[in-house]
Amino acid sequence: MSDAPQQPLTLQEQLGVFQALFLERLEGTLATFDELLREPGAELPPDVLRHLHAQLHKLAGSGGTFGLPELSRQARALEAQAQAWLEAGAEIPAPDRVAWISGVLGLRQSVKAGGGPQAGVAGGG
Repeated sequence: MSDAPQQPLTLQEQLGVFQALFLERLEGTLATFDELLREPGAELPPDVLRHLHAQLHKLAGSGGTFGLPELSRQARALEAQAQAWLEAGAEIPAPDRVAWISGVLGLRQSVKAGGGPQAGVAGGG
C-alpha cells in the first residue's frame, strides 16, 4: 500500500464519474418503464401516468447534461404529452396511448442508437 497522497480527480474525471452514475440510474429507470408498460394497449391509470411524467421530466432535464441530447429531446416531448393528458383528465384515446407508450419504450433504443453519451458534454438539456 502506498503512503503517497491521492491526486484529486480532474473536472473531466469527475464528470465521467457522474455520467457513469447517471447511466446506471438511467438503466433502472428504463427497466421500470418496461415493467409499467409491458402491455402497450393497456390503460394508463392516473397514478402511473403521473409517475411516468415525473421520470420523463427528470430525463428531459438530465439527458442533455450527461451527453444524451436526443434522449432529452424525446423525453421532453413525451413529458409534454403526459402533462396535457394529466391536465385534461379525460380518457386517452387508444391509438394515442399506444403511440405514446411505444415512444416511452423506444427511449432505450434512442440511448443505444446514440452510441452512448457524447464525451465532454455538460450543461445541455
